[in-house]
Amino acid sequence: MKKLVLFFITLLPFQSIGQAIVIDTTQSLKKIDSTLADLADTMFAKGYSDYSEPSSEDIFIANLKFALKNSKTFNYKFPVLRSVENGYAIRIKYSTDSLLRVFNWLSSQTGTLHKFPAIFQAKNHSEKVIVLNVEDGKEEEFIPVTLFTLLEKLPAANRQLYLSFGSGQGSTILPFEIYQGFEVTDSSINDSIDLFKSDSSISNILGIDYESTWYDSSQRQDIPFSTYDEKTLTITYPEITDSDKPLWTGKMKKLKFNGEYFIPTK
Repeated sequence: MKKLVLFFITLLPFQSIGQAIVIDTTQSLKKIDSTLADLADTMFAKGYSDYSEPSSEDIFIANLKFALKNSKTFNYKFPVLRSVENGYAIRIKYSTDSLLRVFNWLSSQTGTLHKFPAIFQAKNHSEKVIVLNVEDGKEEEFIPVTLFTLLEKLPAANRQLYLSFGSGQGSTILPFEIYQGFEVTDSSINDSIDLFKSDSSISNILGIDYESTWYDSSQRQDIPFSTYDEKTLTITYPEITDSDKPLWTGKMKKLKFNGEYFIPTK
């Protein structure tokens, strides 16, 4: 007599990001702050071993974005959220005109290439509050990998234009640095704005990759980091050759803001 073997498949309930929203924006700012802090604490505690879908980090980001879209949160400092410390921390960096800020942290799911999620909140000239997750709509190779330490409002006529600076780290002890343009418009925060112009190209990012020179031990400690002069609106950075074996040429290059772009200067 043949045996009939039955296979049962248990379908586990799938929680969508929308279902994971627990923030109630009708509540007080202190309550919203406390709820976000609880979600952040869970995110950091689960860390790299979190295989759930959506992950605790996905859930935190969704709730943070939902909260920040409410205009009453714009001037709130989120003291409880910023106090969460579980080997990681949520940092809030403000622009020089206080109309743009970024919530930034080292992901507890980070790998060899450090990942820094970044959620921007801005208020445009029409008093509209806008939110941007820099990961949205981007391929995996363009995930945020920098910790922002500068958001400089640039003197651009009739534009809400910003220069950002951040640094990150890959598989070696040497960092990389990224300057990037952001523009707040009537309806969005544009992180793809072309800001850096040379004789042959135009780009929205200026990257300095110290890690690429790792193969040559003589270059490891001798390359100076870039600097930004807020008074002269000038970026000074090391010239690194674009080749299979990049090297610092020993020269420094400069880009100066002309009201529209950062262009080469002496």
